[in-house]
Amino acid sequence: MNDGPVTVVAVESRKLSCLTPVRMFRPERRHVTLLVNLTRVTRSPLRMYRGVKLGRLAIRCEAFQKLSEVAPFLALVGRPRTIVEIGAGMGGMLAAFCAAATEDATIVCVDLEGGPFGGGRSDAQLRSRANARPLQKLHLVRGDSLDPAIRERTAALTPNGVDVLFIDGDHSYDGVSGDFCMYSPLVVPGGIVGLHDILTHSLVPGCEVDRLWGSLSGSKREIVAPRELLDGGTWGGIGVLEVPSADH
Repeated sequence: MNDGPVTVVAVESRKLSCLTPVRMFRPERRHVTLLVNLTRVTRSPLRMYRGVKLGRLAIRCEAFQKLSEVAPFLALVGRPRTIVEIGAGMGGMLAAFCAAATEDATIVCVDLEGGPFGGGRSDAQLRSRANARPLQKLHLVRGDSLDPAIRERTAALTPNGVDVLFIDGDHSYDGVSGDFCMYSPLVVPGGIVGLHDILTHSLVPGCEVDRLWGSLSGSKREIVAPRELLDGGTWGGIGVLEVPSADH
């Protein structure tokens, strides 16, 4: 059997600002990777189904993600009441987070509009794509995530702490490590911190999330599909750091 056709995917400008041809390996192998990654995070068929549904929503809304990574991550996330996302991109993950969260959840998205790692979506476009439910509180915080004032505003919007923190903004080592150090203390016991792009990006040397991920200790898990390549190079991968619950 031949490899699947070449698909042209619009890549978020904060990663690669062009239309990039993406060649995936055999579809059945992708499905196996997806199933393996799902079973590593949950044994519940319902959560698996929900994770795949949310993952497809994210990708349909232009999240630069692999289904075999993002679906298991969203299955693991469950139904949080408070989510903070750093880096809006095209709004795909924001849409998935709003769909995943509880009916009365608070979702905060921190993004530097027009910044070198931004997706270029306006507030109106992000809100339309997020499609938050009536009782959900969606806050778009515009500015540099490393600005102490932005961090304080985020903390004020989440006074009871954060269940899920997803870091996918500045991919330089200083940027991602700064985001982790500043925002991870907001996460409550039993919550999780997710970092996108923990795999070594062989064709994008400026992506240094893998350096930070390798230096972190604690309860860590990796949701990766390293054989799914972008222009022949490795990319992606979601790292999850679990914050110990109060009884541990």
